[in-house]
Amino acid sequence: MRRIFNIKNLCFLLFIALINALTLNVNAVVTWESTSVSPYRGNSITISRTVNNVATSTLTCNFTYTLAADANNPSGASGAPTGNKTISFSSEAVSNSTATKTTTVSFSGMSFTEPGDYSYILTETATSNASNCPRDTASSYTIIVSVENVVDGTNHPTGDYKAYLSIKETGDTSISANKKAQADFTSTRPAGHIELTKEVTGNVAKLDDYFPFGIKIYAGGTYNITGLTAGSNLCSGVTTQTATTTVTGDTSSPTEKVICLKHGQTAIIGVNNSTDTIPSGARIDISEKSNTVNGRTYTTKYKVNNGSAQDGTSLTNHTLASGTTTIKFTNNSEEDTPTGILITILPYVLVIIGAVGGILVYFKINKKEEKEEEKKQGTN
Repeated sequence: MRRIFNIKNLCFLLFIALINALTLNVNAVVTWESTSVSPYRGNSITISRTVNNVATSTLTCNFTYTLAADANNPSGASGAPTGNKTISFSSEAVSNSTATKTTTVSFSGMSFTEPGDYSYILTETATSNASNCPRDTASSYTIIVSVENVVDGTNHPTGDYKAYLSIKETGDTSISANKKAQADFTSTRPAGHIELTKEVTGNVAKLDDYFPFGIKIYAGGTYNITGLTAGSNLCSGVTTQTATTTVTGDTSSPTEKVICLKHGQTAIIGVNNSTDTIPSGARIDISEKSNTVNGRTYTTKYKVNNGSAQDGTSLTNHTLASGTTTIKFTNNSEEDTPTGILITILPYVLVIIGAVGGILVYFKINKKEEKEEEKKQGTN
């Protein structure tokens, strides 16, 4: 009987110990480590979103993020990270063609019942405007929640846990101590450039006349202009022109750049090292400042890409597309030949010429006969 009692007591004690162990894990306290320890300690991450090459003074678009648990995580996690996983640019100010905004995601509400590394993959999954706010499909981050036992003075687990976060770009083999807990996502809006061509036509046009053109770009930044003729006083408003120059843009009050072009020349605006640099969506103004050169006045038409020719000297408030935008200004100078008058009097002119010719022939023949008569008389 005593042996049976002892066995029963032993089973009861083991059962109590098991319950205590289970209860200990269920009620485990998770303490998040301080942020002062490298590479990072804390319970939240920052998602930073940057959009480059923004043409406007404000930016409006949304980016959505997914934070997915790794399938190989330990089974002891419950709950989910909290916080806004969408970054919304709502008329955000743009500085130097760049806009940046952040959001925070917290892991503090999660609980863990066993130690280990719990990994979560962060990616950008959606954008509200793929053209003006393209997704960052190249960036991906792994957020690691490291859960460890809290030990007592004898190095035995107390049943509580301590946890901390670290972050690395997915695929990296190590965690950067300088990275801290920030995931950076970046994309660049599409860009374009301008090809401005001058054409001169007409029967009294001069192909070496230079015409002044004013250029304004409503986007922050400085943009190259190439394909010019270097010289002095080539056209009105330009004292000295170099073969390559720049135009400074601004979203509200850009500075006008004046250049000189003659027949057959094309100025390339907004290309740097074979890369387009003017943000798509930027407004541009291009005007021929004067169509009178060296006392000769020309009529002016312009054409954008393959569109129809328009009368006038100014293209204003044109929205630039990505890629190449061609703009051609054609100046024509003609003088009418008085062909109508000539056709009207031509019959009379011919009659007069015929009559004068007849008279001349008559006198010539008569003169010849007189000489022959005089010669005969002299012989007799």
